[in-house]
Amino acid sequence: MAAAAADAPCAEGPAPTEQKAGKTPVELKDAGNLAFKRAQVLRRTTAGKQYLSDAKACYIEAITLMGSAPADEASLSLVCTLHSNLAAVFLLSDPPKYQEARAAAEIALAV
Repeated sequence: MAAAAADAPCAEGPAPTEQKAGKTPVELKDAGNLAFKRAQVLRRTTAGKQYLSDAKACYIEAITLMGSAPADEASLSLVCTLHSNLAAVFLLSDPPKYQEARAAAEIALAV
């Protein structure tokens, strides 16, 4: 169990914002993807809900960091992926948050 907690970089430690401060948006996306996959496996358990919360936090942090990035093809593609992933997080939550998922998906399509 300790090894699994060590792999969740967005959920570790007393101050999560300090731990995420040095990460790039791509690293945050990867951490969010890992947490999301774990949330799918552990669906409707306390651990699954925590992993889903971690995925959401990672994706939102990455989107926030991308706000100051130059608008080139690679960054726009990453922003689109992040919003799509965030929509999936909203749909996996219990109960599903359809309005939030739709808003995130519409932003992804607009990018």
